[in-house]
Amino acid sequence: MPFLKRTENDASQAAQLEKKASPTPGNGDLAPPTQRITFLAIFLGLVASIGGFMFGYVSGQISGFFAMRDYASRFGAAQANGTYTFSPAVQGSIVSFLCLGALFGSLAAGKLADVIGRRMTISTSAFSCCIGTIIEISSSDHWVQFAIGRLITGVGIGALSVTVPMYQSESTPAIIRGVVVACYQLFVTLGIWT
Repeated sequence: MPFLKRTENDASQAAQLEKKASPTPGNGDLAPPTQRITFLAIFLGLVASIGGFMFGYVSGQISGFFAMRDYASRFGAAQANGTYTFSPAVQGSIVSFLCLGALFGSLAAGKLADVIGRRMTISTSAFSCCIGTIIEISSSDHWVQFAIGRLITGVGIGALSVTVPMYQSESTPAIIRGVVVACYQLFVTLGIWT
């Protein structure tokens, strides 16, 4: 992968930086940092955490779908007694396509965030989630279409799971950085509970 390789120039610059002594606050080299917690920083972190809520919600909602009669009658196989069931292969495919999409989305998100920026990557990932959800909603009786919608939603969710914590950690003051990034995980849990 060419984007992961270090050039000779990069290696020599890194070696020079490691040899230099770091300035420390209090000895005159560096002024003590002053950080302010602003409403905007907290709001930014909470809004970005919605990506975590989306991840949790989409991951948790499918378990309730298989219990719905309408969902089973549209996508399940009819049995002799009039009920509808899902084969393990169909049920496993519908559930796992989200994880498969999340794998691809998370692998691509880092490079995409470097190329087009963090905020644009978050917006693109959210748009991918919207397109996947539209495909899921528009499927009437073909489970494959629903599974493809989950795959596309998974790409967006996976990219959000990489980009949101990265964006939060880079854009919030250090004094509240841990709390804001932990909010992402809290929102994942809240999404699963919903």
